[in-house]
Amino acid sequence: MPKILGIKVRHYVPLPAFEKAIEEMQRLGAGLPVSLQRYPDYGLAICTFGSLDVVGCDTDLSAEPRGAVVLVRVRGLQELARRLAEAGDSVLSGPETSPEGWTMRVRHRGGNLVDYVESH
Repeated sequence: MPKILGIKVRHYVPLPAFEKAIEEMQRLGAGLPVSLQRYPDYGLAICTFGSLDVVGCDTDLSAEPRGAVVLVRVRGLQELARRLAEAGDSVLSGPETSPEGWTMRVRHRGGNLVDYVESH
């Protein structure tokens, strides 16, 4: 049975703008980052400020969402993918492996774009 473990908001930026985005978050009062991970093999960096992640991507972001996206951490991603597809939601990518674990991107029937991740 799939289970939701947590919900976050992710803000995607081009990797060259990543450091500036972190500085701007701190300037706006987000405080110090809780964590900062860099995945150079994937062209990816993630800075966490509580329930907000700033994600730097080494792509033109054409395949990535721009701006904010909801991230749902789950257990049972494979079964969740099956249930969402049966309900009529569009699984755009995944489940597939990533630096964070198994990931999946879904456009729900209402139009919302949601990323799901299950840690390895």
